[in-house]
Amino acid sequence: MTQPKLRFLGIVAHPHDFTHFAGTLGVHTSLGDSATVVAMTAGVGTHNERLDAELKKPKSEQDPAIVDQSPEERAAEKEDELRRACAFFGVTDVRVLGFPDKPFVFERNPDSAERLRDVILEVRPHVIFSQSPYLKGPHGHKSGAPNDHTEAAYATAMAKQLSGLPRL
Repeated sequence: MTQPKLRFLGIVAHPHDFTHFAGTLGVHTSLGDSATVVAMTAGVGTHNERLDAELKKPKSEQDPAIVDQSPEERAAEKEDELRRACAFFGVTDVRVLGFPDKPFVFERNPDSAERLRDVILEVRPHVIFSQSPYLKGPHGHKSGAPNDHTEAAYATAMAKQLSGLPRL
């Protein structure tokens, strides 16, 4: 008897955060399971190593093609990076919801949970990976303050709850 195939859903704050569970998804896609990755934000203001490196240089040595990129160009670049990284691990269903980062705040973006609910209802995952919703304790963030990661976790938890409720 063949093993039933699993469906995985990974939800992260920024495209860069896919690396938190990329290896696990890679193992499962190699076994024939399916995976979907959703980034809540395009990560324009987060994890931009190229821009950070340029800004550390003296102004005269900075590459204007990097420093002067528009937010839309940075978002497109981040999404392309995410798609290529996901493809390396066998993930072809990649979605970037495009909510603002720095900070992404669930309370200011209540439709984020509804959009995630729609993804959950479409994908019907057996397993959902998300970021830690804890602010303190061994799994919390050092600052103990809400940030894009915890807010994405809150949106994921709410979306999971909403996906079990009938829509009137």
